[in-house]
Amino acid sequence: MKTIYVIIIVVVLLLLDWAAIHDIIIGEENLVAEYGMLGVSLIIFALLISWGIKMKRQKKSES
Repeated sequence: MKTIYVIIIVVVLLLLDWAAIHDIIIGEENLVAEYGMLGVSLIIFALLISWGIKMKRQKKSES
């Protein structure tokens, strides 16, 4: 069940990142929100990766 939540979070973040990058490329006047979204998503991706590594290590130590 946890896997579906991670997949949903990743898909939503990728869609938001795509929208932010699109606004950056077309040259919006105020890019603070777009760069902020990219920064927040990088932090969330880093947390998801570290969580995945932690879960993998716990699973490996239990075996």
